[in-house]
Amino acid sequence: MKELKKKFNVSVEDLPVIAGFVATSFESNQADFISYSPDYQEPYLTNYKAKVASVEEIVFPKKVADEIKVVTERLNGTMEATRDALNRLEGYVGKAVNLSIKPADFGIKEVRKAITVGDAEKFLSSMKNLLSNIEANFTQLNEKGFTAEAKEILVNARINVKADNDLQNTKLNGKAALVESNVELLNGLWDNMSDILKTGKILYQTKDKSKTAEFTMTALKTRVKQERKKKETPPEDPGTPAA
Repeated sequence: MKELKKKFNVSVEDLPVIAGFVATSFESNQADFISYSPDYQEPYLTNYKAKVASVEEIVFPKKVADEIKVVTERLNGTMEATRDALNRLEGYVGKAVNLSIKPADFGIKEVRKAITVGDAEKFLSSMKNLLSNIEANFTQLNEKGFTAEAKEILVNARINVKADNDLQNTKLNGKAALVESNVELLNGLWDNMSDILKTGKILYQTKDKSKTAEFTMTALKTRVKQERKKKETPPEDPGTPAA
């Protein structure tokens, strides 16, 4: 069976978002569209909204998203919980003598950086390096109080993070596979949306420039970026109120 080619020239994640914007604009101006062509009479809007909802469920499947959220929170919690063990290890590294490498090169700082930014892949690689250095210098560290049990805490943290990272990737791959198996539906939404945009330009490009933007892909892409930026930017600290 020949693989279907994607028609849409936006990211999969942006497609249902943009299509949703277009649905709102179309609904507000449906009378103009119907006046232009009977093609836009019901059930045109109802069918279009149904396609948007179907694509949203494919691109942002709630069950998978909730599962990924749980795994991510657990993974980040495991990494965060290693900070105490790292602090204690750093103390032993500072006390130990005759280490095979300099204390600054032990790798603790790199693990902390990975925890701070929530980068599981970096945590795994930097923790692997740290554990290797611990193994090579265990006798010196043990002399200062670092125990096999303390090392096991770090070993288990890496094992647990790897397990959750693999599970997270499996779920993300499953989500991607869901999209790939529904390309025809996504293409159908794109065709439907493109039809609305084309007619919207015909109706408003000489009549209402501001409304034309609602049916222009470039403007819609910019709107998506702006909306995403708003969500990602934390509100400003209002500061301490005046007495």
